[in-house]
Amino acid sequence: MEPSAQAADSVTKYLRDNDISREDFLLTLELAAAMRRGDFRTFYAGVQPYMKLAEEYLGVSLPPDLQEQVRQGHMTTQAAQAFSRERMDRAMAQTNFQRTQQQHRQFAEQSTAQQQTQQRAFLANQVRDTVNAWEAKIMQSDPDYAAKRAAVQDTMWAVVREKGVPQSADHAVKIAEEALRRVNERYRSWAPQRRPTSRAPSSTGRTTGATAEPKTLLEAVKVARETARL
Repeated sequence: MEPSAQAADSVTKYLRDNDISREDFLLTLELAAAMRRGDFRTFYAGVQPYMKLAEEYLGVSLPPDLQEQVRQGHMTTQAAQAFSRERMDRAMAQTNFQRTQQQHRQFAEQSTAQQQTQQRAFLANQVRDTVNAWEAKIMQSDPDYAAKRAAVQDTMWAVVREKGVPQSADHAVKIAEEALRRVNERYRSWAPQRRPTSRAPSSTGRTTGATAEPKTLLEAVKVARETARL
């Protein structure tokens, strides 16, 4: 397989160096195959247009318009031959110039597309790493983040649809922060409301009313004692 690949590379390089298009290369192969199998009619029909151009360039024959000029005496045969060759040179030069310009444009477009692809890949990696670092930092300060993480990541997509894809790593962090804010609001709305413990009036004349939620172990013990006496 390696010699075949090297041969293909050599042919490709030869065609590129000599500015031979794919169409011309395939036509040459078809004509060579026709001649090889003895199909001279196909071979002659294929090479005739090129032979005609060569004859007109070399002065063997003249194009119809220059033949008419010579017939009417407006131009000598030698002048018509020189004009035919100069005209063909200009046409070929113009064609080569246009083809070169097109190749340059294609190369520039490919380079631009490749550069844009590389930039998008770099930004995607930067956004991923930055958001991962942000999540790791949030986990250190929010012990409940592991439970909220899936909801935060789903909400990120909703924020992206609203505000657009991240244009930078900082933009991605802002999107993540907005997603976390929305999830935290939902968690607060879903959490049950804590109510203070009520105390019923007692016959001993202790203070009635609501007891605040204990904040320390000592307060919790006192509340438990009071409750046990009811």
